[in-house]
Amino acid sequence: ETAVHRGATDGAALKLHGKAAGVLTFVTLGLLFPEADAPHFGWLVLLAFGTLVAAAERVGEELDATVVNMRWVKPLDEELVLRLAQRHTALVTLEENAVAGGAGAAVLECLQAAGFLRRTLALGLPDRYIDHASPAESLVDAGLDVASVRQRVTQWWQSLPRQGGGESTLRALP
Repeated sequence: ETAVHRGATDGAALKLHGKAAGVLTFVTLGLLFPEADAPHFGWLVLLAFGTLVAAAERVGEELDATVVNMRWVKPLDEELVLRLAQRHTALVTLEENAVAGGAGAAVLECLQAAGFLRRTLALGLPDRYIDHASPAESLVDAGLDVASVRQRVTQWWQSLPRQGGGESTLRALP
């Protein structure tokens, strides 16, 4: 079961999959959860900016992750970012822009300034020339198509350090 919640005012759209589906309240820039002690939503949240929202939704469905359409970078909805960080184990940002100085960097700066230590991955355009091609071909070249994003998130998650005697403390991917 999937629940999609969109605000009546300008704001982020949140898509929750599987067991995490719930009721949320939206205001202005983003969303506010009805209770300060709302339950933990899940293991992963994908913060998608711009043209990569559709790819994030597909990857989110495959990985049973929360997907948020952040709608804009400036001003960054810091309250939303921090509330999502409180309720998820890991965060991934996706943008069709350079990560350095982009939305991913803004999210990381927000988390750092608030003292949040979360597993984070910022996906965006690589710092290299991308040959002229169709938009779809350019996304594949940049590693930002659905298959590449899923693979990059999966490889990143599996590469994270494990605690204790080699036993994984990390959630297994679906």
